[in-house]
Amino acid sequence: MAKTLYLASASPRRKELLGLTDLEFQLIQPGDIDEEAILQNHSGDLLEQAEFLAREKGRIALEQGASGIFITADTLVIADDGTVLGKPADEVEAGMFLDRLAGNWHTVATGVALSENIEGTEPRIESTLETTRVKFAPMTDEEITAYIATVEPYDKAGGYGIQGRASIHIERIDGCYFNVVGFPLHAFWELWKKFTSTKIPC
Repeated sequence: MAKTLYLASASPRRKELLGLTDLEFQLIQPGDIDEEAILQNHSGDLLEQAEFLAREKGRIALEQGASGIFITADTLVIADDGTVLGKPADEVEAGMFLDRLAGNWHTVATGVALSENIEGTEPRIESTLETTRVKFAPMTDEEITAYIATVEPYDKAGGYGIQGRASIHIERIDGCYFNVVGFPLHAFWELWKKFTSTKIPC
């Protein structure tokens, strides 16, 4: 019998990108997740935080009690000085983020996890990590102000959306474009094929 596939994410971009796979899935809300508290249990390097958070979100999704396979993900935007740039809280913070990114490279890391409950065994979770390097062109103060006025920065890690108006300021990328949007499609598909072909012991 086919298992129900759930996308545990509030991101409209992840919903749209997952739809390109033609997989049938349902959306569930991930609920309030204290990422800072979760990361207190993480001892790996900075890039690995995204995969760790995706796996922990998978564990939380399983606790909701639904039966099926869950997709969870987390994206980090990391400036080259090691600063993690989350979703800006206001215009001032958005300006600070964009000023830091302008004229520089940064890294976008997305962890994707698949998880499911198997009766009589521990929950099964598989995950992958995708990283992409992104180079912003230099931006004037006027260009930063104009971009903030589009209101694009506020719901996006790093304070920009590569698929939106920010695209005119992206000089180049090295790696998966969809990863920067928020969901690395090829990495997910390879994980999906591996996950769904794994034989589960009786």
